[in-house]
Amino acid sequence: MHEILVRPVLSVHLAFGLEWLPLISGRASSAARRIARRHKATHVVLDGEAPASFGYGLSRKALRHGSRTMHSAAQNMARLYPSGSVAAILPLLPEGHWLVAVHEGAVMARTDVVYRSPEQAMRALHALQAANPRLVLLPESNGPTLEAVAGASDSGTALRDTGRRRRQWLLGVFLLAAALFAWILLEKRTGLAAARSGPAVVDATKIRAQWEDAISLAERDMVVHGVAATHAALRHLYDTPAVIAGWALGRVSCSADGRAWRCGADYDRKRLDADNDGMLASAPPGWRLDFPSIDRATASWSFHTDIPPAGPQDIDDAAHHRRHVQSAWQGIRPSFSRMALGPPRRVEIRPPLDADGRPLPRPAGLRAYARKKVEFEGPLRSISLLLPHTRSIAWRSITLTLGEAARPTLVSSRLRVMFHGDLYERHETDTAENPEADQRPESRSMAAESGAVRSHGLLDGNAGRL
Repeated sequence: MHEILVRPVLSVHLAFGLEWLPLISGRASSAARRIARRHKATHVVLDGEAPASFGYGLSRKALRHGSRTMHSAAQNMARLYPSGSVAAILPLLPEGHWLVAVHEGAVMARTDVVYRSPEQAMRALHALQAANPRLVLLPESNGPTLEAVAGASDSGTALRDTGRRRRQWLLGVFLLAAALFAWILLEKRTGLAAARSGPAVVDATKIRAQWEDAISLAERDMVVHGVAATHAALRHLYDTPAVIAGWALGRVSCSADGRAWRCGADYDRKRLDADNDGMLASAPPGWRLDFPSIDRATASWSFHTDIPPAGPQDIDDAAHHRRHVQSAWQGIRPSFSRMALGPPRRVEIRPPLDADGRPLPRPAGLRAYARKKVEFEGPLRSISLLLPHTRSIAWRSITLTLGEAARPTLVSSRLRVMFHGDLYERHETDTAENPEADQRPESRSMAAESGAVRSHGLLDGNAGRL
């Protein structure tokens, strides 16, 4: 881009030789400045709030003499002829002849050019007229003079700084500051590494991500049976035969190791014609039988329940347990002979380590977990009341005992069951525990999820099972 030509006329410094482009209305000022900076221009001229065109150019001398104001000669020409399509060729000696054209008060592109000879200016005008047939050349006798052009100057025709130099200066200062900061940080890290003192510098975002991974790993180890797996385990318990070939069930106990369950049952020989051969022939497939005495048989088997990996959505928070779950247990308490809820014990989460094997500090606001020991004992029929409220429980064992015939009461029955397990609960570490903080109702109906449990402690007459 060539240098703008500046000539003093009267008391005004007129600028010639700007590049001109049409401009669509809108954010005219910002768009014009952006285009001008893209072309490495130092100055731009915009006349009015919605100009139809704008000019831009390069003037290093004006930047060195910032107090001098320049006015666009072409924009002044547009002020003189706000309507129609007119052109003028004015002598600008000794540089040459200046060609300018305006259309409806806007400077036309490819004009505001100083040519060495009037012939060159006329050839350029003819090319403009070929594209714009209505363009009329003003005669020298009745056309504008440089003095008239200068007289049209005001604040709207003044050239403005595009800010390119200022942006370059600011960018340079920013890069210098960034380089200085990087050097200081590098020196600090080098000193820390040499001294071997203090924890390694680790990005806070990376530390948080490592702790999130550690918590997710701990969640995968928290196998929570919930309603569905508890119901499935009960179905296996109900399918245990009450009588096999003259042998009567006395007790069945199942212990859980996550998804895997191992069960054992004790049978007593009740009929005189009952023998080991009949027991071995009639026992369910997959059972292992032992006979510790003439009148006693023990059976063992295993099964699995489907449990998806635990996550925050599967374990309710402590406030929800206090308000809703424990209230539900209190409502069914008269149907059980014993209910026990232990104190909370924190679930240990193995912290991630830094490069030197030291534990990383735990960021604030991460979720934590605790578990409480729970025990339930009562008639088998009462379990249907408990089942919908076992969402966050992981069971350790379920034991069913068949006692002697007795008159049943609300808390006693021949079929008695004992449940032992852990109630998991979620804690938010960045908020204080408040029983009133969680006012939400239960997110879904546990009873609807679990389904109805049939044969509540009654013998199934068709299958001879519990």
